[in-house]
Amino acid sequence: MNKVFAKDIPIVIDTGQWDASVFSLSNVLSWAIRLVFVLASVFVIYGLIFGALEWIQSGGEKEKVEKARKRITSAIVGLVILFLVFAGMVAIEQMFGLGMGLTKPIMMPSIMP
Repeated sequence: MNKVFAKDIPIVIDTGQWDASVFSLSNVLSWAIRLVFVLASVFVIYGLIFGALEWIQSGGEKEKVEKARKRITSAIVGLVILFLVFAGMVAIEQMFGLGMGLTKPIMMPSIMP
């Protein structure tokens, strides 16, 4: 990329070339692992919101209240499990210096000598 300076503000001109290292296997796997955590978080929020809405709309019926309570409980258990897995992966990355895709890129062994 070429840089052009106008009044000390750098302007980057894209020359149409892209870096193939962005699409390496380790980057794609890191992105996928992060996406799994984001999607799991979305499902937890979905469970909490719709459990609360079911509870509000139950009108005091025991069956509906119990169903809403189970949904909220399941969402909270899912949130705890999600947090523990995330914290465990980050702790393993930090203690052992491994790259598992969360705080450090995945380290793939090289096939070529």
